[in-house]
Parts: sequence; structure tokens; C-alpha cells
Amino acid sequence: MVLLLTDGVVEAHGADEDLFGIERALRLVKAHRTARPPEVLNALFGAVRDFCGPVAQPDDMTAIVIKARAGPDPDAETVLDHPALS
Repeated sequence: MVLLLTDGVVEAHGADEDLFGIERALRLVKAHRTARPPEVLNALFGAVRDFCGPVAQPDDMTAIVIKARAGPDPDAETVLDHPALS
């Protein structure tokens, strides 16, 4: 699994100014490592919302989760199979 996120996620803070932090983000993603990417993102952003409470955040928050399958999917269409490239 690959996690890409902006500083807005790790620098999100609650009323006490404590930061959400990269360690907390990584622990959460590791705990959800068997989940599908949308579920991982829902858990991550839910945890950030719970952590921050009603405090408005000054920065945007963006995250991308990428997971690879164990093997190729023989039915999957790839970019190279696209009719426009024929």
C-alpha cells in the first residue's frame, strides 16, 4: 500500500494545538491495511475529524491510497489495450 498525503492532514490540530501527526496517520493506515483504499481514506479522514473536533483547519487535506493486487487480473483493461492506442 502507498499513502500520499498533504501536510494539511498531518498538521491538522484540535483546540489544544496538538497535531494529528504522521505517526498517527501511519498507525491508522497500518491498522486498516487489509481494507480497500476508499475504506482506508474514510477511516483516515474520520479520525482526523474526530481528532480536530469543531476547530476549523487553515489548510486543505488531501490523501491518496494505492494498493496493488497480488497478481494480474486477466480481465482488466490496461491503458495499452485502449482502442485509441490501437
